[in-house]
Amino acid sequence: MNEQTTHEGDAVESPKCAEGEDVDAVADAVAQAIREFAVHEQERKQSAEAVQSKFNFEFRATLRNLGRSIAGADDDAVLGAVARMYYSHDFISRSDLHELVSDAIPAQGKLPDAPSGFECIRCGCPLLVSSRDAMKKRRRAFKPYSKYTRYPNSRMCGGCIVAKNDELNAYDENKKATTECERKEKLERVAALRALPYADYLQSDHWWRVRDTLFKKAHYRCDLCNGPGPLNVHHKTYERIGCEHYEDLIVLCQPCHATFHGKLK
Repeated sequence: MNEQTTHEGDAVESPKCAEGEDVDAVADAVAQAIREFAVHEQERKQSAEAVQSKFNFEFRATLRNLGRSIAGADDDAVLGAVARMYYSHDFISRSDLHELVSDAIPAQGKLPDAPSGFECIRCGCPLLVSSRDAMKKRRRAFKPYSKYTRYPNSRMCGGCIVAKNDELNAYDENKKATTECERKEKLERVAALRALPYADYLQSDHWWRVRDTLFKKAHYRCDLCNGPGPLNVHHKTYERIGCEHYEDLIVLCQPCHATFHGKLK
């Protein structure tokens, strides 16, 4: 058992941990675990670096082979393929592209638009992208069950977006014209109803539709006494006759209707 000596010279026992082990032994075990973890982390980093180095070597070899295979090919096709490769993979740098096709790809400056691999959902033409962010947006838009699928513009080409907006604008204009025409027709219809004598108005198709609607809304009961009828529809105001609001009318049985008109004391 380890012992410690105080400044008075008295011997005391070393503090114990909960399991009965020496604190020094626990500290040594923790230090050993930390050292083992550090060694393991270093090995992991070295392994990752080796894998990345191997990948870089194989990737550059692939680039060299690709550069030899596209030699003499159409420049536009080469530019499109290389630009799409650059937009699709974040690990490819501009220097890699310049090494691949130094004559066609400048070390700096904007790359040409490239096909994204997706087609417009309206016309079926290939969708182009001009940056890595645009490529990511296209992929999100076409990903199944993605929230971005609710926005069809992200899955259409520019021409179809313009055509769709023109169609929507034309629809809105047509709807406004139709609404204005219907408003004028309604005003003319209301004016014709108001020109009728009141007795004739109560026999019009418009009034019978309003009357039936009020009866159904009141469940064929008087709004005052809840009696079953016979029922009438009473005008509380005549300001909007011909285009009455529901609050302008009330369903009454005959006794309550007579009371409303002051015929019963």
